[in-house]
Formats: sequence, C-alpha cells, structure tokens
Amino acid sequence: MKILQEVKNSPFKPLKRKIYVGQIKYYVSYFLPCNYCPTLISFRKLKMRSPNEKAAYSEKHPYIKGNYLIFNNFPIVRRSKYVVLKLFKSYWYVEVGVPITIVKADLGYKSKYGTPRFEQTPLFIFFFFKWQIAIIYEPETDDIDTYWEMYIWWRDYCNKDLKKAEETWGWVDYDTGNTTWCKNNLK
Repeated sequence: MKILQEVKNSPFKPLKRKIYVGQIKYYVSYFLPCNYCPTLISFRKLKMRSPNEKAAYSEKHPYIKGNYLIFNNFPIVRRSKYVVLKLFKSYWYVEVGVPITIVKADLGYKSKYGTPRFEQTPLFIFFFFKWQIAIIYEPETDDIDTYWEMYIWWRDYCNKDLKKAEETWGWVDYDTGNTTWCKNNLK
C-alpha cells in the first residue's frame, strides 16, 4: 500500500502490522464488502407495517418510499443482489452474494469543517464465509484518531511542513484548552 511507504518516509512514527484471524470483526468503511454474503444466500423474514403505521411513518418521513415504507425491518444497507419474495403468505428479503472476497482499503478519512476526520486505518482483508484474515496497519499510540488526523493535517493541509502543521493545528482539549497536537506521534 502506498500509505505505508508515505508514513515510513514522514516525520511520524512507523505503523505496526497486526494480524487477526477469526470470525468477522473488521469491516470496510463500516460495512461488509460489495457483493459479499457470508452464507452465499441469506434470508430475512420481513415485517409489514400496518396501514396506521405506514401513514404515521410517511407523515414523519415524507421522502421515504417503496420497501422502506412497507416493511419495518427492510435492510438500510444493501451491498449485494437481492429480491423481495412472497412465499407462504410472508414476505422475504433474499440476498445473494459471493462468500469469498479479498479487500484492500487505504486510509479512510473525510474533510469536515475544514479539518480532517479519521475514519479507517489501512487494512487488507480476506473474507472466507463467516471467517476472515485481516492485516491491519496501525500506529503504536493510545489515540489512533489523533495520530491519523495529525498525519493528514501535515500531509494534505500543510504541504508536509511540520512546523506549519503544529502551528495551525486547531484542535484543543475541551477541559484544559491545551492543543491536542501530540509530539509522541512523531519520530
């Protein structure tokens, strides 16, 4: 991954590799990968809203249409192929996907109010049915968010000028009023 070399050549402490093998614990940007279904096919019995519930829900959320309005438990996030079937007088959400997937995810962050917000550490994951092998690259620090936000601030907002990054770092501790710039994250 490009980010590993970038951090290695930066004034920040290097990342450590952590390996996890077990049941699914790590996700890609909060979700499972697209077209991945650990059981190949999954089923969910859908619960219909009563006419009164539909009317109340529609009034409260006029922008919501279709299956979200009809069913109480229709999945919000759908990343695989799916179909809604009526079988045995019940409605079923049937999802179909691939149970084996390999995913590489770089550093995940967003810019919000002119500052970076860390979302996901770089990782590589092999999904195999309900199991995974994850290789995660994290800094050795108690506050991973601050490490990555400092790194992004230095790299993207201050053109890799460490002095400028420290001087323009706008985050302060709410209780003490002291800056949250942590020199322990630097080499």
